[in-house]
Formats: sequence, C-alpha cells, structure tokens
Amino acid sequence: MKYILTICGREREYEPVLRELSPVIASEDALGALEAAAQYDVGLLIAGCPQLAGEAGRALLRLRREKDIPLILALSRRDEISRAAELGADDYLLAPFTAEELASRAAFRLGRETAAENDGGLIRAGGLTLDPLRRRVEAEGRAARLTPTEYRILELLCLNKGKIFSASEIYCRVWNESFAAGDNSVAVHIRHIREKIEENPKRPKFIKSVWSAGYKVE
Repeated sequence: MKYILTICGREREYEPVLRELSPVIASEDALGALEAAAQYDVGLLIAGCPQLAGEAGRALLRLRREKDIPLILALSRRDEISRAAELGADDYLLAPFTAEELASRAAFRLGRETAAENDGGLIRAGGLTLDPLRRRVEAEGRAARLTPTEYRILELLCLNKGKIFSASEIYCRVWNESFAAGDNSVAVHIRHIREKIEENPKRPKFIKSVWSAGYKVE
C-alpha cells in the first residue's frame, strides 16, 4: 500500500477524502516529511510552495526525485505557478479548489505505476481526454489547442463530471477572483472551447448548458 505524504498546510482540510484513497502521513514540516519519505513507501507527496522552502525542503525534493514520488502542489496564489514548474511538480491545483478535485488528481498520480500503459495519468470524460502534465486536449481523438484559461475551465468540468457549475463558480475557481454580476467572460470562453472541441458548436456534445443553472460535462 502506497502512502500519501502531506506537509501540513491547507492540505489537512482534505485528509478525510485523501484517506479514502490511501493511508495519509501528515507532517508538520519538510524535515518531518523527509524522515517519513525515507521510512515509508510513499506514492504521492502533496505540499505547498512555502512548505518546500529551505534546506529540508530541497533535500525532500531531491529524495522524491530519487524515489520517483509524484508531487502535487497546492498553490494559494497565481504567481506561484511558475514556481511549481521550477520545483518539478507533476501537477498543481490553484486555490480555491475542492477536496474532490484534489482527490481526483491524487487518484491519477497514485495509479500511475499500474495505469501508465492504459491511462498515463490522463483525465477522461466521455469522448474527452485531457493530459494534465502537457495541458493537451483530445475530443474523440481530435487534438484541440486550448488557451491556459480554456484548459482550466474544461479540466474543472471534466474532473467533476456530471456536476453543474454556475458561471460565477467557474469564474471564481479559474480566475481566482470575485465574480462581478453581468460579466460574460465564462460564456465567451465556453463558446471558444466549443468551437475547438465540438464538431457542431451550436449543438454541443461535450459541454452542456443547463438552463438558468450553468454548465456541465457529461
């Protein structure tokens, strides 16, 4: 059984859901996490950028590369995205995000060893296939080139397949800002996504509009 190792920040809020996937070791700091990673069979490391700072953080990052432990970063600010790349993260989530979103990412990473030949850690929803590492999208085998914002919207919907998101919820999650009434940014981006992934954007197959409620991927 692989362990999920977290360095306690906001990740503690999500421990109950993570424990449904695998046993969780919650460390108070990078030094404690380093000791745990050396002792236990860790299959996933979840941390924030601040928790990986300093000498102990750098040592932990070296050990996780040596042992090929996937790293998911829980980011609190958009300006940390570039730092995620510098740290060699396999994936990241930008707050605000739900426990279900983190659990979905964690499940993919934990299954990497056994599912690599089949899934390669991909997100699949109906005829859509998303590659979180390369931010690539295929719609029934057709490659679609999405902007970073378009990708984040589609990924949010696919990770929560069947769940309806209002425009305001999508805006707050993707832009990480408060939603202003009357802002049609989400509708515009949804239209652009449909133009790229749908054979007939006027009769969408993947992203469904739910009257007066929002959008979902089935």
